[in-house]
Amino acid sequence: MPKQILTEKDLDLIEERLKDTFVTKEEFTEYKSEYFDKLDKIVKLWD
Repeated sequence: MPKQILTEKDLDLIEERLKDTFVTKEEFTEYKSEYFDKLDKIVKLWD
């Protein structure tokens, strides 16, 4: 599987889309933390 790199622009776009989904900043922050934990696991699998 070829490696794909997420750019800062990609992450900003994801963040903007998620902001519309959550009512409070706390909800967003909690989800974002879980999301980046999942991304971290995926990246570690590629190594």
